[in-house]
Amino acid sequence: MSFNETDLTLSYSYTAGKWGFTGGWIYYGDRYSNETEELFGSVSYDCFLKPTLAIYRDIMAYPGWYMNLSVGHSFKIYQEVTLDLGASAGYQLGTGDYWDTYQASTGAYTGSKYSAFHDGMVKAGLTIPVTKQVVIQPLLAYWFPLSSDAQKRIAGNSFNPNGYLKDLWQGGVTIAYNF
Repeated sequence: MSFNETDLTLSYSYTAGKWGFTGGWIYYGDRYSNETEELFGSVSYDCFLKPTLAIYRDIMAYPGWYMNLSVGHSFKIYQEVTLDLGASAGYQLGTGDYWDTYQASTGAYTGSKYSAFHDGMVKAGLTIPVTKQVVIQPLLAYWFPLSSDAQKRIAGNSFNPNGYLKDLWQGGVTIAYNF
C-alpha cells in the first residue's frame, strides 16, 4: 500500500431552503504528475437521492472543465452512524494544450482537445461521528469509463492524455473537522 496523492480543500457551503450551494478551492499534490489547483462550485437539492451538480475548473497545470452529476442517500444504521450510498457520472472538457488527444498519424498528442463522457462511479461508505466537530468516513468506490474515448488506446497509447480509464476500485478514509 502506498500513498500517491494529497489534497487540500477549502470550501464554503450555504443553504437556502432545500437548496445547497458550495464553492471552494482544491490543491492537488501528486507523486506522479504536476501539482495543480482547481476552483469548484456545486448546487444540490435536498430530496430523496439529493441530486448534485458540481463543476470544477483546473486553473494551473491541466486547464479544463469537469462536470459531475451525482446522487446519494444515507441510511442511519446505529445511533448517529450512517451507511452512505451514491453514484455519479462525469464529463471532461479539456481546454489547455495538455488535453490534445493522441494521433497515430503523428505518433504524438496532436489531435483535438479531449472532450467526452468520462467516468462513472458507485460507492459505499460510513459516516462515524467521533465528536460534534469530528467525523471519520471510510469509503469504497468502483470507477468505470462512460465512453469509448475514455478507454480508447491507439497503438498502445492512451487517446486521452490523462491516461485511458479502466475499471478501478478505490478506498480511503476522510477525517473531517467541521466548525
